[in-house]
Amino acid sequence: GPPKPLEPIHSLLAPTSSGVDQQATRRRPIQSGATIYPGRLKGSQGVTPFLKVTEDRVIGCIAANKPDFEFANFSLEELVKIACRIEEHYGFESQSLLEGDWEGIATGKEFEKRYCSLSKRRPRGLKGSEWGCFLAEYAMEYPVRSDNGQERPMISQVYIGLAARTFHYDSSKESLCFDEESFQLMKKGDKQQQDNLEV
Repeated sequence: GPPKPLEPIHSLLAPTSSGVDQQATRRRPIQSGATIYPGRLKGSQGVTPFLKVTEDRVIGCIAANKPDFEFANFSLEELVKIACRIEEHYGFESQSLLEGDWEGIATGKEFEKRYCSLSKRRPRGLKGSEWGCFLAEYAMEYPVRSDNGQERPMISQVYIGLAARTFHYDSSKESLCFDEESFQLMKKGDKQQQDNLEV
């Protein structure tokens, strides 16, 4: 079907009438950005280094995926279906993937390794722009996950990215921040209330 309209982008993003070029070329003194340190985000795999948001120095969107991009956005069954599409795209049968042992696969890296061992075309790897295109195509066809009925996080992340072209930097810097645990965008007043409750 036709792509979804961009509205509503994200309830916390403030659109602006000035273009992205006007915002990007403003002469402002450069200030230090987010603090980066080599730690793990609540023990999740592959999130080193990550941006420290406690000082509210990150503007925009943080796409933190747990455990990784593939499994945050797709079920294992869906990833196998997408891998089958790649096999068929290259003229190979996908039966070996459908009948393969996918037991215990819980990360994109594990999926890639198993895919390469089961694929009849014997690729050296899976991840890359082609894999990304097949994932995006599938997500556009099926924006809701088959296993939990929720919209794929990548869908809203793409819309937020597109909306960033008209994002008002100063307004966002003054009024928005991130939840330090989930990295969800929130109003600064809401964060103050949350911080006061924890004290």
